[in-house]
Amino acid sequence: NEIDDVLRMSFMIVMEDLEGWTQPSGIMQKEEAQSAIRALAQFHASCSPAVLADLQLERGSFWSPLTKRPASEVESMDESWAALVENFPHELKPLSWIGTALRLVSSELDSIASRLTQQYPALIHGDAKAPNMFFRCLRSGEDGEGVLETKLVDFQWSGVGFGAVDVEYLLATSTDAYLCMDAFGPTPYHRMYYEAWVAAARNKTRIGTSAGVCFDGDQDHDG
Repeated sequence: NEIDDVLRMSFMIVMEDLEGWTQPSGIMQKEEAQSAIRALAQFHASCSPAVLADLQLERGSFWSPLTKRPASEVESMDESWAALVENFPHELKPLSWIGTALRLVSSELDSIASRLTQQYPALIHGDAKAPNMFFRCLRSGEDGEGVLETKLVDFQWSGVGFGAVDVEYLLATSTDAYLCMDAFGPTPYHRMYYEAWVAAARNKTRIGTSAGVCFDGDQDHDG
């Protein structure tokens, strides 16, 4: 059968040498987060919707669709969150309701992500967090000013998706972007992502719709 045929094949694994690159330790520094946001924007803009349709990729993301995750993860979300609250009572006890809320809205959120993926398809990383990114400082210009470059790794959850999923996952897991806000809403990182995506899209010849972050105001929303 096909599985036996694959197992009898020969494979060659090509690995890039990342000597000189470093991984963040804990929460990303501001410069690292900015570089990562720009890298994600460029990655999302690398394939047009037409190309993605030809590739027939599955939906990407570590957490979506729910069929990629064990059903027990959603069903036991109340218990899992309660255990976390028990370990950090001082910090999390006021938020003890979150486990139940997440369980109740998970299917609806997955449905929304699926609909937005159909409307605004992009090639997404799927697990965009600090441990899956490497950084190095390049020197450019006569003044030797440093420019931070980002290398994305670990693409097992990559696929077609809504670009904002990568952005929000990165900001929530690897930055303090939301900890410094008085109210939820677009952060400077969101605007940076949008501008980087537009710049990357204009350098391509087959880019269609937006990767998934919109702003009010006088932004130039090119198709």
